[in-house]
Amino acid sequence: MNAVLRGMIGFAVAALIAGCRPSSREQASSEENTRKAVVQVTLVDSGEVIRRVTFTGTVAGGIQAPILSEIPGKVLALRVKEGERVAKGDTLALVDRSLPGMPYEPFPVLAPVAGRVHWEVFTPGEPVGPERPMGMIVGLPLEIRMRVPARARVRVGDPLEVLVSGDTLSGRVTWVSSMVDPRTQTRLVRGRVDGGSGLHPGEVVKVRTIVARERGIRVPRQALLYAPTPFVVRVVEGKAHRQVVDLALLGDRYALLRNGLTVGDTVIVVGQRVVEEGQSVQVEAAP
Repeated sequence: MNAVLRGMIGFAVAALIAGCRPSSREQASSEENTRKAVVQVTLVDSGEVIRRVTFTGTVAGGIQAPILSEIPGKVLALRVKEGERVAKGDTLALVDRSLPGMPYEPFPVLAPVAGRVHWEVFTPGEPVGPERPMGMIVGLPLEIRMRVPARARVRVGDPLEVLVSGDTLSGRVTWVSSMVDPRTQTRLVRGRVDGGSGLHPGEVVKVRTIVARERGIRVPRQALLYAPTPFVVRVVEGKAHRQVVDLALLGDRYALLRNGLTVGDTVIVVGQRVVEEGQSVQVEAAP
């Protein structure tokens, strides 16, 4: 093969390779697509931010009254069972008030109020009298009593969630004390539970209630990052940009902002931990 032919073949191979190689613009576009991070976003909006906290509460009756025999004697019989509901004036027990040589008819012990019976005396023959309660009648519905921080914004009508035996019972705040305990800086709060058949007087339960609520510009909590001050990652013209925010209230699902964002801004809620400042992103709407 002569030199001319070899030169022609080399030129053809070089031209073929050059034609297959991407241009610098195509190569930059390909690298840009490769570097794009897939993220999920949401829009900043305005609405209510609620914060709930779990406290310890005690179950009690709305009305509680001791079961007393008006005269001294011995328990002859109990007419109702533990936990049974009774009406005011129902006969709960009979007391033997007889003395040696002086027999008397059994004396009835009556229910002072309507409610559920809880006995402290169970054995026939036990002595009872006006000074020794035989038990307690707990009026229905049952009540939850708890102490919450004085600054907590708990209001009558706020919803309650009572956590007991793996179940969640719903209720409402019915009363909030205006007095603050100077030692603990707490106030007494009472609530009632819908149903509550699984609750027992004196039982200690976990109660979740609202302690703060405000309206304003908000973002989902999952959008927040800290380093160490709070910030979010915005998407502006397809690129990720870090934005420091000032928190006014950290709620259960949302964070209320004083400044940093406006309604309609786009923030990343999934993937913001791995994107770099200024990186192009492929946006997907959050479910």
